[in-house]
Amino acid sequence: AERMDAVMRRLGIKEDEGITHPWMNKAMETSQRKIEQRNFEIRKNVLKYDDVINDQRKAIFEQRMEFMRADDVSDVILEMREHVIDALVTRTMPEKAYAEQWDVQGLREAMRNEFAIDLPVDEWAAEEGVANKEIAQRIRDAVEKVYEAITAAVGAEQMHRIEKQILLQVLDMRWREHLQMIDQLRSVIHLRSYGQRDPLNEFKSEAFNLFHNLLEELRATVTRSLMHIRVQQAPPEQAQQRPAPAQMPQRPAPAQMPAPQPPQVPAHETHLDPDTGINEMDPDDKSQPPGPELQQAEDDWSNTPRNSPCPCGSGKKYKHCHGALSTQRA
Repeated sequence: AERMDAVMRRLGIKEDEGITHPWMNKAMETSQRKIEQRNFEIRKNVLKYDDVINDQRKAIFEQRMEFMRADDVSDVILEMREHVIDALVTRTMPEKAYAEQWDVQGLREAMRNEFAIDLPVDEWAAEEGVANKEIAQRIRDAVEKVYEAITAAVGAEQMHRIEKQILLQVLDMRWREHLQMIDQLRSVIHLRSYGQRDPLNEFKSEAFNLFHNLLEELRATVTRSLMHIRVQQAPPEQAQQRPAPAQMPQRPAPAQMPAPQPPQVPAHETHLDPDTGINEMDPDDKSQPPGPELQQAEDDWSNTPRNSPCPCGSGKKYKHCHGALSTQRA
């Protein structure tokens, strides 16, 4: 940028003036071509990295579609189970190693963890002239008997559905984990260039190893999950003695509370005053309290508001009951 600025000043080109000099046009074309070439190489390398992942994606998705279309994947499960057994025997009992160098206890512990069975592998290895292939065959026979027992307890049709479901679930889980590891590898693989190594070739090699580990983990996880299936059935005596499910008692209808009744007031004959509209008590009614008591009641209830219920319990307002009598007497 400083060099271009010096050239433009030497040529006398101003800031708001169009660049028409052939030298400047040629320099700009050269810069644009170099930038486009650089971007093209970047995209080309990105596509090469994507092709590595795309090949693995095609292999996994094609295999998954085959599993989904198949009604019975027992053959695939059997192949996985035998592959896991061979891998364990090869790791703990190498072909070129002596019998004293075999990891018998490691193999026995692996059988407990992976297949949930305890086999006398140490006794088999102590036999004279026994080979690792013979031990692997004995392990396969023992594992097949256990798996047949599990299938018989669960049911053949039900076992086929379980095998397919576990196979697809484990495949999806391992593939997601694989994609996460690939993304992490891709973000740091360019550092290999500082060691004079091609990042693309290093990425292909590391991605292949990760894909191989993916398949190994897939076989081991599926085999381990199916071999740890256990079916528990209740004894016949308990099944017969099991009480029938009790029916839920019907909720009784809510009791209806009687409507509140107004207080019973002795019926008295009343007379309506046409001028005031007040009911006057019948003076001939002998059931009414005598005058002194009414006078005492009026003295005690004189502070009662006019629109409040009368304290005598008649249900009327005070101004229409004893309040009216007090007013008339006054």
